[in-house]
Amino acid sequence: MRRPAFAMALTSIILLLLLASSLPVSAHQPEAMTIIYNDRMDILTVSINHDVKDRTTHYVDRIEIYIGATQVIERTFNEQPRDSYNERFTLRTDPDDEVRVVAYCKLEGQIEREMTIGSGITASGDQADLIGTMVYVHA
Repeated sequence: MRRPAFAMALTSIILLLLLASSLPVSAHQPEAMTIIYNDRMDILTVSINHDVKDRTTHYVDRIEIYIGATQVIERTFNEQPRDSYNERFTLRTDPDDEVRVVAYCKLEGQIEREMTIGSGITASGDQADLIGTMVYVHA
């Protein structure tokens, strides 16, 4: 008599575990990132899109910037201001420097973009083509 109750309890636990493992995970890496460098102002702008429900518990908590293989900047955060936002950094580079930016989600994952510095405004990432078109139209 005890065996059917045990089997039923075990089956229920297994079904609950399977159901829990099939639910979507809310933690995720940032969806998009574009990096823009203005060599006349020595400003690197990092544009991030990271849609989250609670910006105080799930957010981009760190951005690292590298020139070549050397980390030159690390900035940490305790929350993010909104789902899409910009962070600006003062960064001195030379033409043809390789710049790499890595943004880390506090809960899971990271996103990375890199570019070779040119003259004027250099952009790389998800919206780089749009940035280039806007600069061309504005000029």
